[in-house]
Amino acid sequence: MRYLLIFLILFTSSLQATNRCGPDYYEFKTAIDEKAIDDKEPEKTPQAKVSSTQIMASLKAMHEEALNTSILKPTAENILHERMLSVIYMDMAQRYQERAQMVIAANPVINYMLRHPTDDAAIKLQNNLDGKERDVRIKSLSKTHGLFFFYAGNCAHCRAFAPTIKLFAKTFGFEVIAISLDGAQLPEFPDFKKNNGQAEKLGVKSLPAVFAIDPKNGHQQSILLSYGNVSVAELAQKLDYNYRHLTGQVKYEVLN
Repeated sequence: MRYLLIFLILFTSSLQATNRCGPDYYEFKTAIDEKAIDDKEPEKTPQAKVSSTQIMASLKAMHEEALNTSILKPTAENILHERMLSVIYMDMAQRYQERAQMVIAANPVINYMLRHPTDDAAIKLQNNLDGKERDVRIKSLSKTHGLFFFYAGNCAHCRAFAPTIKLFAKTFGFEVIAISLDGAQLPEFPDFKKNNGQAEKLGVKSLPAVFAIDPKNGHQQSILLSYGNVSVAELAQKLDYNYRHLTGQVKYEVLN
């Protein structure tokens, strides 16, 4: 009974305390609320993600600094520091190479060596296949294009190159217009024409020079085959490559 009475007294007093609505209650509650706010952990600002490029750039900068330091001050400590960074680089490169070989082996479509073999027999076969495809493209091109052969009679390289141009044109079915810059005639091209501004329009820089011209578009879409004396095979390679470059099939620089 005594314990029950004590419990009722304590419970009643605590109930009365919590039910108070005077100024002191609100001050107490406000203090509690402010403390609760203060006790909350501040929100963390999300950190910017560091890219792989930034990581590698930092590692490269660290190694370069260590290398320069070890060169200027070749102490054991500096050299050890630079060598340790080099080992990190080499380990990463080796790990990449091993993984890359595994991926390439499992995905033949990205295997460069299958498309460009190094074995002698495979190279010969691939060159024959590439050459046949190229020849088909060039013969198709001869139906829409002709050749301008710029030369000068006093140019020894031009005289030596004339038979090659004639053979190239005969092989692939091109019509050749030989244009003389000095009015001289070559035995291979008796029906030559004198330069009448064609060389200037095409920007001819040296002799001999060969261009493929589409009569419909003129010099605006001319294709440079060669400056100088080259073989029939080189002419075919350059014409095919530069035409594909002109039409956006390849993105590299033009072959001269």
